[in-house]
Amino acid sequence: PNPVQQVLFIERTSEHPLEATLSAVTGQVVRALFLTEKMTAVDVSGLASGVWLLKTADGAAVRVVKI
Repeated sequence: PNPVQQVLFIERTSEHPLEATLSAVTGQVVRALFLTEKMTAVDVSGLASGVWLLKTADGAAVRVVKI
């Protein structure tokens, strides 16, 4: 089950814009985002229950977390 059920909040900690992708463990990207706000709310209520990967990149670092 997803630990996030309705809304995923993404906080940008650097001054650079953040590129983010939400994908299935198979690699299929279901959402691509370009974030410029300090805090962004992403509606994930339409996603099926399961494991999803959030990949973020700010030009200096790339991070992948399971949600």
